[in-house]
Amino acid sequence: SEAYVFQHLFLLKLTPKVQALMDPAREKRLPLTVAVALASLPPQLQEAWAQEVLSKLSSGWTTKKATQEVRRIRAQQEKASTEELSRPVG
Repeated sequence: SEAYVFQHLFLLKLTPKVQALMDPAREKRLPLTVAVALASLPPQLQEAWAQEVLSKLSSGWTTKKATQEVRRIRAQQEKASTEELSRPVG
């Protein structure tokens, strides 16, 4: 399906370290839905949030909760970028 292809292409936006956290050989790996959400973050935030999510998943967070949290962070980033762009120069 188109959604399947889109999701897997979107994963290419992940940093190599975050991509490695999805390795099926890992005992604790990053779920696909969370990884897709992380791919929308700037690269400098992906690794820290990937580690945070893995830690929270080990502490009882669901994949759904983790995905929602990453989306919340993305929304904050977008809002901050929009506010910065709308400020007058000078």
